[in-house]
Amino acid sequence: MKKMFTKEVKIAVTVILCAVILIIGIDYLKGVNIMKPVNYYNIQFDRVSGLTLSAPVEISGFQVGLVRDMKYNQNTGKIDIEIDIDKSINVPVGTYARLESDILGTSIVALYPALTAENMYQPGDTIPGVIEEGMMDSVGKDILPKVTEMLPKIDSILTGINNIVNSPELAVTVTRLDAITADLETTSGELSKFMTCQFPAIGNNIDTAVYNLKGVTSELDNANIKGIAASADTVLMNIKDITAKLNEQTNTIGLLLNERGVYDEVVNTLQSADSLLIDLRKHPKRYVHFSLFGKKDK
Repeated sequence: MKKMFTKEVKIAVTVILCAVILIIGIDYLKGVNIMKPVNYYNIQFDRVSGLTLSAPVEISGFQVGLVRDMKYNQNTGKIDIEIDIDKSINVPVGTYARLESDILGTSIVALYPALTAENMYQPGDTIPGVIEEGMMDSVGKDILPKVTEMLPKIDSILTGINNIVNSPELAVTVTRLDAITADLETTSGELSKFMTCQFPAIGNNIDTAVYNLKGVTSELDNANIKGIAASADTVLMNIKDITAKLNEQTNTIGLLLNERGVYDEVVNTLQSADSLLIDLRKHPKRYVHFSLFGKKDK
């Protein structure tokens, strides 16, 4: 019995099947469902930065189709985009497509349906397209002028910092800081040695002082404080009595201290006695006379 297919035919059929499977697999990975019916629409954009084939077409963030083809239209100078949309989704007249980019620059086609329209776009119609201003466009329009304005200020700040860093005063200050740090390290080492060597002796002296203080306190506790206080009270009472008697006029001292007349008489008497003694020394013969022959001097 003859073979119906030669080896070459089998190889060709196998290659074709593999190619078909590969194409279907690639489309599946791209999100294309070849078994699902779709309608095709056209969109025109001035530019398509970041947009690629098989990029998603979304309505309110929900994917309804894919970008199927892109080509440059020499007549209009725009980019013609062909998209497919699930056949079950109607596109009202007045709907527009917007090219939107994320932070990474990847673009999608977002459809914004007209909610009040009664007529629908038919497959093959062209949907108006607009382009959303991307992040880089916003940066170029808003941020770059501000950055350009700030550049001279930044340059002045950097120049000032450079002058400070390169100034001799800073080098001198750093040198002084190094010297201060070295002195602090030396002082810290000496203090550590002092604490290690002298602190025990200081502690012993403190212990001795505390011990002596305890001894003095103990001696004070044992002393007859009450007896000393009683003796002091007695002395004070005696002084009080003496003071009282000195103030009285019933005795000589009291009269002398308190009566001016008595005091004056005593003073006069003393003055008279003093005058008498002076005269006695000058003229002793007036008061004592021993003569055998002559008269008494007058």
